Amino acid sequence: MQLVRSFVALGPLLTATSAAFTATEIFSFTPSNPVFIENLFVLPDNRILLTHFGGPGPDSPLYVLNQTSGTVSVVASLPNSTAQTGIAALGGSKYAITTGVLGANFEFVNGSVAAHIISLAPGSGTATLLDTIPIPDTISTNGLVALPAAGSNSRHILLSADSRGFRLLKINTATRTASVAFADPLFGGNPNITQSIGITGVNGLNLRPGKRWDGYVYFTNSARGIYGRVQVDSAGDKVGSGAAQVVSTIATPPGQENFFDDLAVTRFGHGYVAWQTDKLVRIDGATGAQTMVLGPGVPGAGVALRYPTSVKLGLSGREVYVATGGIDASGNMLGGQVVKVTF
Repeated sequence: MQLVRSFVALGPLLTATSAAFTATEIFSFTPSNPVFIENLFVLPDNRILLTHFGGPGPDSPLYVLNQTSGTVSVVASLPNSTAQTGIAALGGSKYAITTGVLGANFEFVNGSVAAHIISLAPGSGTATLLDTIPIPDTISTNGLVALPAAGSNSRHILLSADSRGFRLLKINTATRTASVAFADPLFGGNPNITQSIGITGVNGLNLRPGKRWDGYVYFTNSARGIYGRVQVDSAGDKVGSGAAQVVSTIATPPGQENFFDDLAVTRFGHGYVAWQTDKLVRIDGATGAQTMVLGPGVPGAGVALRYPTSVKLGLSGREVYVATGGIDASGNMLGGQVVKVTF
């Protein structure tokens, strides 16, 4: 049985350009408050939710960035957590955030993983915690998407990646249950990499936005250096018996300081991928060809990314926002950034 259907096999077909892109750092935490930003999400009022990794507990703070004032504030404290990973919109000003208690080797303590449901109205400075749904029998949730529901603006089926277990997890916010959606060899780590990144499989999930959803969940796999996709139905189950597809591969062998992290997908199917430890790359949805947007050697980029962790589309669809962990090339923790890239 063939386990992998290759969509596009890409070698090191990588070009560098900045002429079509404008990058601006719109916010940075400071070395005195060096928050490691793990993920971001652009709200309908153009504020930006920010999750963090390895922050204070036992109730970790969820931040919101006001682009107009350039300030951040805490909108919620999420119980029994020291790290937050994915964010997804459920409709009606409701959002899901996955969290856990961080243990060794970038893994969550088993039994601590949960999806928190909050309500945050446009312009509001305080979110309301509506529910906490346990996600049992996992030590890693990476990426979070809410699947479109036919005939409704609300969404209640979430998918998150178990980066250690070769599987996608399904969270039903209506029934308050979590289960395994399905597994695939392309979701897991790489036994040929002995460093800790070798056990990190899927590191991000995303969908084509709005009414242009094509039925695919797009993903990155850090240890395998893959940007790929897998077809699912609105219930979060895999369509047919086909395996996940490789759309593009990292141009140089993946390793501890060279791997794909999170991603955003445009309405035309093109991907923008955070490439550790200092790059943003665009991946053509039709050919898999890669164009370096930000990073060393890109002329006129103007902004140096400090450990990019997440990428999300802006409201117009003509810009992406990049979050970083804040670690510079010398290993100094300077504070996470939010960078706006217009194209």
